Amino acid sequence: MRLQKITLNNFRCFESLSLELHPRLTVLVAENGGGKTAILDGIAIGLSSVLRYLSSADQRLTGPGITDTDFRLETIAGPRGGDRLVTSDFSQIIMQTSDGLTWDNWRASSKGKHPEAKVGHKSLAAYAAEVLDSLKTVKPKLLPVFAYYGTRRGLLAIPKRLRGAKVDYTQPAAALVGALDSFSDFTEMLNWFDVEETAELRANKGSATEDFEESEALHVVREVISAILGGEYSNPY
Repeated sequence: MRLQKITLNNFRCFESLSLELHPRLTVLVAENGGGKTAILDGIAIGLSSVLRYLSSADQRLTGPGITDTDFRLETIAGPRGGDRLVTSDFSQIIMQTSDGLTWDNWRASSKGKHPEAKVGHKSLAAYAAEVLDSLKTVKPKLLPVFAYYGTRRGLLAIPKRLRGAKVDYTQPAAALVGALDSFSDFTEMLNWFDVEETAELRANKGSATEDFEESEALHVVREVISAILGGEYSNPY
């Protein structure tokens, strides 16, 4: 799943915006208030539908939705000659992927209002059902990967202590928990490391150093960290 196009209708500062995304990298440049964050948040809201359809009874996945502050404000003539601001009738986000999936998220500002063209979730629901069914087979399909760094992610509070993980990391979609939250800290990452390293040490209890068997998941993460650091640090643990 690779996002190819996003359309924002009556979303924050945009009356109508269709943005084609590069398959590898898209850079947004604009003045303050130009809509960069609106586009990123719009993508997060649109991708929230993917999380919901990939949820199961064992792993509930959620993401942000359209809120009251997301409706575009329109200027209309007031009853006494002045202008006044009103919210648009609806706000809509349309997503399109490179493999042909198209869906939308929309919300009306008042009862009876709706977009002129609604896409729905038929193709997305079919895609998610296929992925979920494959997780029960010997050759599961790859889950989509999301990394969303909203403007509030600059607040990185490092927890002083761990209080036990609330996420069941054995579930296939565990990595998508909180993937589209606009604010997070290191707690979940540290919880995951704690669970994996405890299991790793328990599995190797009494083993000689040369017989130590790494956790497969931790081995991958340590290799990635070592590659990112480029040899500047010798201990990825």
